[in-house]
Amino acid sequence: KDTSVKGKVNIEKQGEVLVDFKDGKFVYEQRGLANAKYEIFAREDIKDPSNDGKVLYKKGTVVDTITTNAEGKATSKALPLGEYSVREIKAPEGFVLSDKVENVSLKYKDQNTAIVYDNASFTNERQKVSISVIKKDYDSEVGLLGAEFTLLAEKDIKNYKGEVVVEAEEIIEVATSNVDGKVTFKSDLPLTNFMIKESKAPTGYSTNNEVIIAYANYKGQDTKVINLEYEFKNKITKVEISKQDITDSSEIEGAYLTVFEKDNNAVIVDSWVSSKEPHMIKGLEVGKTYILKETISPYGFAVSQDIEFTIKN
Repeated sequence: KDTSVKGKVNIEKQGEVLVDFKDGKFVYEQRGLANAKYEIFAREDIKDPSNDGKVLYKKGTVVDTITTNAEGKATSKALPLGEYSVREIKAPEGFVLSDKVENVSLKYKDQNTAIVYDNASFTNERQKVSISVIKKDYDSEVGLLGAEFTLLAEKDIKNYKGEVVVEAEEIIEVATSNVDGKVTFKSDLPLTNFMIKESKAPTGYSTNNEVIIAYANYKGQDTKVINLEYEFKNKITKVEISKQDITDSSEIEGAYLTVFEKDNNAVIVDSWVSSKEPHMIKGLEVGKTYILKETISPYGFAVSQDIEFTIKN
């Protein structure tokens, strides 16, 4: 008794997986991906091979659902000959669903071939991660240029084999805010958790010691990029200078005062004449040493000695 020829569909699934971290960059390679799920559906009415006109599967009917193995491969059950299509209905963890539809044809070959095959291949995009920081003045909320931020691993980062390629708290990237106060890390990041620290404040500002944890966890197969944006605010440095009477600590008016950099006295930061209120200087650089000099004393007072001071964070 003759047996009708059947067909099977082979599916191969690939995508980028993390293999290493070299020279400050994450390294990825194309590998087979497990747990991708596919539907095979009739692209035309699939008729009985006896040619009696009986329709086995109407056009559009799902005839099989298969899932890729550890090597990224899957094979359908035996199907009647005909035209079929394959679509992905579930992406592997960490990947974006493919919108590609692959057409396959199961056609009669010869009387000695009981099973014919056709192949469909799919490549999925990794879900990407974009991390950015906005640096602002604490009071005005204006963006600040020149803040340096460090991106670190919050925990060990492992490759697809389970090997640690970046250790916890290891530096991944250092970036500096632009004129709008924005920093966007450029690394092609895997899905994991990261730490963000301010490693250098803008000139004239104290460092913000806050540590932010960026949770870059898989957001489902329909999200191409996880966009994470965080805000850091810095307070400008403030130094209050008083010219006081040593006898009663009252403010003395009329003293001509100047502040300049210790290492470069040509850089005069501020000059003013003392009044009844203390004088405020903003934006002195953290870690730098300055000299306060009285150039002309008020009537009845001797010129004060120079005062050296350093701005602390």
